Amino acid sequence: MSVVKCGMCKVPMQGPANAKGSDILTCPKCGQQDTLETVQAEVVDYARHWMAEQADEVMREATRGNKYLTYKPGARSTKRHRYVLDM
Repeated sequence: MSVVKCGMCKVPMQGPANAKGSDILTCPKCGQQDTLETVQAEVVDYARHWMAEQADEVMREATRGNKYLTYKPGARSTKRHRYVLDM
């Protein structure tokens, strides 16, 4: 199971057990907080970005040393995510 962490502190977010959409999650270290809905949306964006990076790495490794195939990854945003998953 993945743990949602503050993107700046890398500390697990805290909130009520069985949180609902409008419940607030808070970083105990820096105090950053948001609703569960917003945190979930940002974590999904983080997971998509992470998966794309992993796919790029697999393709780079698969084509490394092959003189007939090359791989050039697409452009990636350098967005800092406020909330991340411990993956």
